[in-house]
Amino acid sequence: MTKKKKSADHYSITGMFIVFIPLVFFLFSCASQPEEKPGEKDLIPEETFQADGYTYTGHPADNQLIRHLNKYKTDYPETSQQLLDNFAKKQRWLIGRYIENNDFYGARFHFNNLYAVSFVDKMEEERFNKELLYLAYRNNLFASEKYLRISNTENLSNTKFTPLADVNDYSFLLAEIFVDRTYEARNKLHRRDHPEAMGSGILIDEQLILTAYHVIEHVFYENTVEYTIRLNLQGRTVDKVEVLAWDSLTDLAVLKTNESFEMKYPFYSLLGDSNTLKQGFEVYCFGHHEGFTATLTKGIISSPSRRAPETGKWIQVDAAVSPGASGGMLIGQDNLIYGLLVAGVVYEDINFVVPSNIILSEIDRLMAGKNTIRPWLGTILKEDKEKREVRIKYIFPSSPLREIDVHMEDILVSINGIRIDSIEKGQELLGYCETGNIVNLFFLKPDKTPVQYYVVLARRPDYALYNATRMSDSIGSLFPYFGIALDNKKMVKKSMILNEAKVEVPFYHVIKVEKEIYFDNMGVKPGDSIGIIFDGYENLTRYIQVIHLPEKISLASIKNIADYIYTVKRNKYDENIL
Repeated sequence: MTKKKKSADHYSITGMFIVFIPLVFFLFSCASQPEEKPGEKDLIPEETFQADGYTYTGHPADNQLIRHLNKYKTDYPETSQQLLDNFAKKQRWLIGRYIENNDFYGARFHFNNLYAVSFVDKMEEERFNKELLYLAYRNNLFASEKYLRISNTENLSNTKFTPLADVNDYSFLLAEIFVDRTYEARNKLHRRDHPEAMGSGILIDEQLILTAYHVIEHVFYENTVEYTIRLNLQGRTVDKVEVLAWDSLTDLAVLKTNESFEMKYPFYSLLGDSNTLKQGFEVYCFGHHEGFTATLTKGIISSPSRRAPETGKWIQVDAAVSPGASGGMLIGQDNLIYGLLVAGVVYEDINFVVPSNIILSEIDRLMAGKNTIRPWLGTILKEDKEKREVRIKYIFPSSPLREIDVHMEDILVSINGIRIDSIEKGQELLGYCETGNIVNLFFLKPDKTPVQYYVVLARRPDYALYNATRMSDSIGSLFPYFGIALDNKKMVKKSMILNEAKVEVPFYHVIKVEKEIYFDNMGVKPGDSIGIIFDGYENLTRYIQVIHLPEKISLASIKNIADYIYTVKRNKYDENIL
């Protein structure tokens, strides 16, 4: 990402000497009084903080600063720009401090803030990337160093590793993972999952195994009472295994054992660059297919880039991959690992792989026992490919966009000055950011009025579609799930006989139906009525059973009510979430 803008003050690895212009913020009237627009006389200096014997100006909180900017930037453009300039100076100072303190993630966090609020030219960005590269190397963040080097073409370690001589040599690193789980069923009785092989894993350090998150996600289900994770590796069985860290969005998890295993090569040295894969390349899939240990299958790259659940890209392969192989390896003709198998997450007959470059971007954090805290804007988008526009379809109740004047059907034009012409582009840009980062957003209203806002990114819930809606109004959340909007204010209960029992079913008026999905395919139209028989979740999947009454058909005129009853489900993912 590069924006050509005017130059600005720079940070350095040896620290910085910056005297900040005092930041200012607006003084609000008492909550009990009518709100008045503040004048220039209402501006006061912000609190200060001490560092290195000097006094610097601080701000009370990023989100408070952002609220002031969003609310008053039109009335006081010069003052707003002063706030932004001084905030940018502080970010540059903090970048220098974090680099001095060898804090890779802290430096990257504040550079993201700087990029959102200030002018960053190509020279400054390249200088920061080099600083980040050396910082990764000094902190032994080997995967991050290699990940950064993919675009920087600089080998700091000057160390070359020879790939394994034969693809079957990888059996030394391949683990077989079992999850024994006791859970509470709907009838409150405790049940036990069959203790069969759940998946595969890759030894990445003496005590650490990389696997697919969905292999072990059952242990985090709400109805789990107790569980045990065990594995077979290098001819040994270990039954004391813990989940060290995970990233549910990219479907990665790292397990830790209480025993050590032989590791002949550094894991990162065995990873190839997934960006070099082309359609038609021959590859191998290595995992424990259906309990058949160390099974190798061969195929081709069907597509090097397919949209993944919720965000990002995966690799699509046609090689035979069965349940149990998830967490195994995708191996190229050069005997390097190009990804992690995640068969059966979305489809049954088409198989997907987490690319090695995604693994490289996350593995250091996971190996350090830190779960990846993803950011989001909390919206579901819809894409017009012909116009190359992205519009807001739905805003989640917990979205940071709820604090600004943005609504459904508004067009998201750009993030941090970079045009958004697809959902994938927006997800890619947010992928550079972290929870708590500030982003600069431009929108077009339906009447083409442009608006600009700064937003502090919120934490993305695990399985965003599931967790962000299940605690909210169930009727209102039907639209992001099933593409149907009902009038929650006008509900009528009707008595009927279902399954030989008399029940009261609430009926709602249909307001809107999303085209070409779920209810639209069943012929539901605005003006019809929908009765909700059942609405609930099981294993992160939402199930809904409804009665569809077309506008001109009454309940009393129906001879066989079963002809009007439908059951639909929606899994935990939505690839259009930003």
